[in-house]
Amino acid sequence: MKKFKNFITSHSFLVVIISLILLIPSIIGYYNTKVNYDILVYLPDDIETIKGQNILTDEFGIGAFSFVTVDNMSNYDILTLEKEIKQIDGVETVISIADITDTVIPSFMIPEEIIEKVYKGDETIILVTFNSGTSEEKTMNAVKEDRKSVV
Repeated sequence: MKKFKNFITSHSFLVVIISLILLIPSIIGYYNTKVNYDILVYLPDDIETIKGQNILTDEFGIGAFSFVTVDNMSNYDILTLEKEIKQIDGVETVISIADITDTVIPSFMIPEEIIEKVYKGDETIILVTFNSGTSEEKTMNAVKEDRKSVV
């Protein structure tokens, strides 16, 4: 152990060079490693959750979904935003209360039970469905584009 300690202390420049050389593959690995947040990938195929996910994907073409919350937007602006989101590759459908009321029906004419589900103060919920699975690259790219269009 003393020999090893003496070697490191007497060749500290060499240790730094070796450390920098080893840092290169670790940086390459860091940028090329995809993070998978979809826990469904790790579950067995015979449980109800996976069966339901497969039915949604195979029979309805809905691989994933997300909710978008927007602040202080009129129905006209929400419909315009929906059109932008629908243009994103990987997006299947976009639905909000503005689809039902259009720009004609004022929100005070909508039943209170519905208002409570789609509005929270000045915020409105938009449902976005994707045509590929939750952890697929196409869906992840669509979510990134979706975030850009909302901001």
